[in-house]
Amino acid sequence: MSNRPVFLVLGLISYGCNSGKVVLDRVYEDFDGRFVSQVYTWECQATNDASTETFVGTFGHEVALYYAPSSLDDLFPDSGCIYGLDMFPTTAGENGSSLEGLVGYPSWSNGIDNGILEGGFGYWFQDVLTDERTCTSPDAILNAPMVLGNALGLSGASIETAYDVPPVNFEGGITSLDFGEVISMQWGNHDWPRTWVHIRRVQDGAPVELVTCATDSNEFTLDTEIWGQFNEDFPADGVEIYVGFESREVQQLSSGDVVEVLNRAVAVPVEN
Repeated sequence: MSNRPVFLVLGLISYGCNSGKVVLDRVYEDFDGRFVSQVYTWECQATNDASTETFVGTFGHEVALYYAPSSLDDLFPDSGCIYGLDMFPTTAGENGSSLEGLVGYPSWSNGIDNGILEGGFGYWFQDVLTDERTCTSPDAILNAPMVLGNALGLSGASIETAYDVPPVNFEGGITSLDFGEVISMQWGNHDWPRTWVHIRRVQDGAPVELVTCATDSNEFTLDTEIWGQFNEDFPADGVEIYVGFESREVQQLSSGDVVEVLNRAVAVPVEN
């Protein structure tokens, strides 16, 4: 549990003909659902005879839904770094619950695409784009309002707020880190309300250890202090690093369910 105070202050009311939702302010814990769209981005390069142009491309896209009545908390750290905090959980926690009476699977649509979230017991997921490595801007996906459907009381939750995605420059060699190696990353100015860096040691692709750091800077260094939170004795064959830009809204739907919606642009280091 977070030690942040919990407020349920009514904010903006959406009057869409079938939305019936109210946006709440300062809700950090004990909400019912989480609806997440995360577009993975990478530093795309185009080279001609004169120069090399670097810009943000689309690497992948995932959509997830979590349901654990009155049991979900804000993932974002208050400050600093937290050991064991997973920004990409694959469970809704010990109180994860199926949607009783649900027929089929929850769905999503954003005007340019749609999909089905498969799963159950509090966690539904779709890998919409898998390691595409396209040089298409992520803006089209991020800026298209996404609505959750066929999710009973959670239906109508929507993700609508996005900002321009800054390019993230990962220091060379970051795709093959050795334990304890100090390395940096920088990114441009942006308007996203939240920025975080997620580091995970993995074994055969599965997470072994996790550290997530909140940052309000335009750069981050994986230094000896952060490495000190990991245990080198735990077996791992790789290190993954993500820089996340996130907008968050908490919505109370006409059913009374309170749902956190997250729109994310998540930069990954990729060798061109």
